[in-house]
Amino acid sequence: MWTADKLGKFTINSAIRILQASGTMNDLNWKTCWKTRSPHRIKFFLWLLHHQRLLTNAERFRRQLLASPQRTICFESEESLDHLLKTCSNARATWQALEKEGVSYTASDAEFQEWLKQNINGNHRDPEWPEKFAIILWYIWKWRCAVCLDNVETVPEEQGEFLVAKFREILNAMERDMHKLNEPLAESHEVWVHWEPPMRGWKVLNIDGAVSGNPGRAGAGGVIRGEDGEWIIGFPENVGHCSVVKAGLRAMLHGLKIAKEVPIHKLWVQSDSSTVVGLLNNPTTCHMEFTLLYNNAGN
Repeated sequence: MWTADKLGKFTINSAIRILQASGTMNDLNWKTCWKTRSPHRIKFFLWLLHHQRLLTNAERFRRQLLASPQRTICFESEESLDHLLKTCSNARATWQALEKEGVSYTASDAEFQEWLKQNINGNHRDPEWPEKFAIILWYIWKWRCAVCLDNVETVPEEQGEFLVAKFREILNAMERDMHKLNEPLAESHEVWVHWEPPMRGWKVLNIDGAVSGNPGRAGAGGVIRGEDGEWIIGFPENVGHCSVVKAGLRAMLHGLKIAKEVPIHKLWVQSDSSTVVGLLNNPTTCHMEFTLLYNNAGN
């Protein structure tokens, strides 16, 4: 019996809990990071903060990727998470700009992980504070990277005003997404797809085109069958790099040429592409790119 699991079964998670002394790493419930109403990139950013894996200069120095852990912007201290997001002059300027906009945060002299916990898990008069706090940290890091890459024009002058606008933009977008998820699904109707036989004396050409990307590497193909579904002839074609519409038209052109050679005089062409069908039924809407294919098919 594996006593670390309540079902007595060995799992990787339970083994990791034993190796990490069952959650002694820190007190922050990292699952909260994934429950915040934030874009996924910000949730992942919080996860990196929680596990202290963000590639600050201190972390890069620890991994022997830099010669010094000192911050390359302010040169005040080692670029740890605490310094980068709390005590650095640039970070303090951001927090002070937010205070001018009426945005207050849980400030303390606690260690970084405890400070993170107080703002993510702790009580705050603003129920949306965990999301706002995560957005602030994300932009402090983003602006730090912009300065390091000599892209300072992306750093706004009025950071407090900018962040307040971002709160509204991001939270409204997340709210709209939640409403869409909670909306009842439209009633579905089952439609049986089947091959339709032609009239007596006619043959059917079924065509299709496929593209990896649009445009991208494309292929086309088709099959001609008789009124009872019997196989007459089929073909594949590599059509190079093009759009899915062009691949469908190439399939139609190839199929018509084969039908002419057989010869077949009464042919019904079927395609699952409404765009291809629309071009055939209304040639005046045909784009210049497809004109040559359409004219060749007509001949």
